[in-house]
Amino acid sequence: MRAFARARQHNIGALARVTPAEWSRRGEQQGIGAVALSDIPRLMAAHDAEHREEIKAWCAEHAPQGANGTASS
Repeated sequence: MRAFARARQHNIGALARVTPAEWSRRGEQQGIGAVALSDIPRLMAAHDAEHREEIKAWCAEHAPQGANGTASS
């Protein structure tokens, strides 16, 4: 998680330095296709949301069970 947080902060820092003219630059992202630099923050947010849901599901599945068979808090 720390490595992910560091990498994400690095990416956010790089995006903070993008000039207004650079936001319209386009490229190809493997598995997605054509994207503009301006698409990247939205794609990052969606990607992070997917992983948050995966983590929540994993935690729910692996949470310690209470005496009545329910996950303890």
